[in-house]
Order: sequence, then structure tokens, then C-alpha cells
Amino acid sequence: MGLIALEDSANRKRSSKKGWNKWLKYLRYQGDWLEETRGALMLVAIVITTITFQPVLNPPGGVNPPDGVMKTNVNGLNYTCDAGISVIACSDKNGYLIFMIFNTISFSASLCVVFLLISMHVPLNTCHVYHSRIPSPCLYAFNLLIYTIHILAWFVLKIRKFILYIYKELYKAAGTGCKTTLDRLILEDPYLLNKISLTSLSETPLHISALVGHLEFSKALLLLKPQLTRELDSHRCCPLHLASAEGHTEIVQALLDENKDACLVSDQDGRIPLHYAAMRGRVEVVRQLIIAQPNSITQVVLDGGETVLHLCVKYNQLDSLNLLVEFVSDEADFLNSKDHEGGNTVLHLAVMLQRIEIVKYLLSVSKVKEGADALNKMGLTALEVLNHYPKDWKSFTIQNIFMDACAVRTTKKNNLSPSLEIVVGHQDSANRKRSSKKGWNKWLKYLRYQGDWLEETRGALMLVAIVITTITFQPVLNPQVVSTPQTVL
Repeated sequence: MGLIALEDSANRKRSSKKGWNKWLKYLRYQGDWLEETRGALMLVAIVITTITFQPVLNPPGGVNPPDGVMKTNVNGLNYTCDAGISVIACSDKNGYLIFMIFNTISFSASLCVVFLLISMHVPLNTCHVYHSRIPSPCLYAFNLLIYTIHILAWFVLKIRKFILYIYKELYKAAGTGCKTTLDRLILEDPYLLNKISLTSLSETPLHISALVGHLEFSKALLLLKPQLTRELDSHRCCPLHLASAEGHTEIVQALLDENKDACLVSDQDGRIPLHYAAMRGRVEVVRQLIIAQPNSITQVVLDGGETVLHLCVKYNQLDSLNLLVEFVSDEADFLNSKDHEGGNTVLHLAVMLQRIEIVKYLLSVSKVKEGADALNKMGLTALEVLNHYPKDWKSFTIQNIFMDACAVRTTKKNNLSPSLEIVVGHQDSANRKRSSKKGWNKWLKYLRYQGDWLEETRGALMLVAIVITTITFQPVLNPQVVSTPQTVL
């Protein structure tokens, strides 16, 4: 069976090759029929060239006369055409583009035929290529195919450039908030927003309008395609991230009305919109996000163990911190949660960064004050961390804040906790240092401002010094002899 199959395959190949040779022989030896029909081919090509060139001069629908500006209305939208501009190009840009593409291909192909026919020095029956006789019709068909491919490639590039221009116009409208341009582009291509996923663009027009703050444009995009609220850019940010960071409260509310789950979307750094709003001090946006998703405060923790409270302290946003603490004032574990890097609570971090106002506020929160004894990975409390920093005005101020907070606790409790005893010890040490420093300053002041008493007593001081020198030098010259009493036996 295998030999029979191989023999059948060889027979088919020989039959196919034989048929192809017959076809080449037919084209080679059929006389000068192509030469004889040169004139007719020329006439047909010229007619096609003329017909395809005419719409370029006078496109379908005509052009706007030069005596003014013409306005047209298509599907309720007004279009303005300047003088000399094609009317159909203004009202139906995509249809006009398709028409011009096929019209230009026909024009270019017929023009290539004309060029080949008027080349009198090239015979139309046969030609010599590499010392072999090749049928001229095949050669001309091949050349015509090459020219057509070049034209098509050129048009593909033009089409791609035109498509990119459309998206560029769309994104420019998103940046300027031009809703009229959006309506026109959607009318020309109703699926324009859906095709964005097929491009290499990393962000949607809703990202742009939400970032810049164009409310009406953003609402129009949400009406056309609500799924844009779930789209992520190259940093994995959704439009709600950008609107929250910039503090556009109305756009934030519009996005939340469409998709509340966007509050829990994390970007590449693990941050949700609430984190950005808190970091930038957008208090009203923080309130909107908490109301939309109350659990977003405690559920989402960054990779380093930092909570949104840590971010407020790090970026010195006291108002945001105050609002967040109001919502979680009864959750002691969350208020005193530690990060993974150093095991620091928000109070540790506030002391390290010397945020005086934040330290004062945190110690006014009962749950935070109760957790002031918490130790970080170095085994230090928040107050003990202060000892590892230079003793400047901020350090003493924070230390006094801790003392005041501890005094309040002492009135409520009869005994001191270990952290409070440390505070008292630190205070006693500080008092002794201040007392010693005060006495030394008084002595320096006395020596500096007592007039010329040293100059006035120069003679007396010299006499005393000479007497002391003589008395101490005399025993060197005449040392004292000590007699030892003899013992009588």
C-alpha cells in the first residue's frame, strides 16, 4: 500500500508539472496578441484612470463653495465645513476614508498599466532575464502585483496613522473636557471606546478626565461604557485612584455610584484609593470612600504591614488621621497595629518623625494611650525611641507631651505603669541636668562681668605666689632629718 501511495503522489506531481509547462509554453508561443492589443489596453487603462481620478476633484456630495461656511446636521449633530472641504468628509469620515482607499487603489493600478504600456522599449511578448526567455505577460503581471502591494502597504500605514489620529483626538478631548468632540467621534465610530483594548494605549480616556477633573466628560464616558471604572493603567491604577489623589469629590462620587468595589482595588504598590486620599490630605474624599466601603480602612494593609494610619503619620496629614480614627476609635488592635519592618506603631512612627501635633493628638486617644507601652522589634517604647535622637527643641516638646499625658493618667490611676516610671526618671534626670547647667552659667556670668578685679590685685597675687614658691622649694635644699629613737635593751 505504501508503494502504491508513493507512486500515485509521483504521478500527480508529474501531471501538475506537465500542466504548468504547457501553460508556460502557451504564453510563450501564442504570438504577439498582447502587442496587438496594446492600444485597446491603453484605452481601457486611461478610462479607468480618468474615472478614478474624477472623484478626487469632485467627491461625492460635493465640496463647500468658497463663498462661505456650510453647516450640516446629521443625526442631531451640527458639523461645520470650511470652504473647499468635502461635505461627506465632514459628516461621515470613516465612509469617506473607505471610498478614497479603494478609489486610490484602482487609480494607482490603472496608472501602473499605463506606464507599462507606454514603455515602447520593452517588448510585450518576451524579454530576456538572466539569459532565459520568460513570458512577458507573467513578468508584467508580477510587476503590477509588486506595485499594487507597495500601494496597499502605503495605505495600511496611512490607515494606521489615521486611526492613531482618531485616538489622539479622543484623548485630547478627554484632557480638555470637550464633550462635543466625544459625541462626534462616537457618532463616526460607535465602538471606538471598545476598540481601545485592542491598542497599545496604557490608560483609558476616563483615566485622563478623572485625573484632570472634567466632570461632564467623565459622566459621558460612564454613560457610554460603565466598564471603564474597572480598567487599570500601566501602574494598575483605576480611575478612582487618580480622582481620589487629586481630590475631585464630584468625580469620585460619580465613580462610586457606578462601581463601589473600586474602593478595594489595589495598585502595583498595594495601595487603594483611600490610601492616596489620606496621603494627600483629601479629607472629603476620605469621608466618601469610607462611607462607600467602611471595611476598606481595616481590611487593606500594605505589604510592609503599614495601615492607612501609618501613611497619615508618614505624610503628616493630621486631618485625615483625625477622621480615620473617628471611624475606628474602638478598635484598639488596629490603632496600635505594628508594621513588619520595625514593629512600630503609629505612635512610634510619630515620635521617630517628630510630628509634634500628631503625637499630641494620638496621646489624646484613649486606646492609643493605653498602648503606649508597646515595644517595637528593638524592645523600645515610643518614649524610649526618643532617646536615640538628638536632644533638640522638638525632642523636649514631645517629652513634655508624654509627661502631660502621663499626669492625666496618674490622676485616674493610683499607680504608675512601667512606661510612666520611665517618664518620671527621664524628667528627674532632665531636671538635674538643667540645674547643673544653670549653676555653671551663673559662674561664667560672674567671671565675665566682675570688672578688672584681677588686674587690680596683680601685686598681691604675685607676693603670695612667691612666698608659696619659696616655702615649697626650701625643703628640697634642706630636707628635714627625722631621728629614730634607739631602743635600750
